[in-house]
Amino acid sequence: MSVPRFASDMQRECGLGMVKFPESRMLLAALMEEVGELSRAILSEKPEQVYAEAVQVAALAARIACFGGSDIDDYRMAHGLKAIGR
Repeated sequence: MSVPRFASDMQRECGLGMVKFPESRMLLAALMEEVGELSRAILSEKPEQVYAEAVQVAALAARIACFGGSDIDDYRMAHGLKAIGR
């Protein structure tokens, strides 16, 4: 594996996720779920599964970093912080 391949796989996963789940609510919850799955994979799965879960975590993190999430941005704005995706 390489960082460029990982980045390419993450970008593809991010695009697929946006098509499959276009709604931007609950992204933080989804990220936390994926982090849990990555943790389990690290402790008990084959390297290929660890890689796949890490790609999913990175894709969700990138989506949040680039576009925010409606619930995340609502919370941030209610607490005097600038929205990520607006």
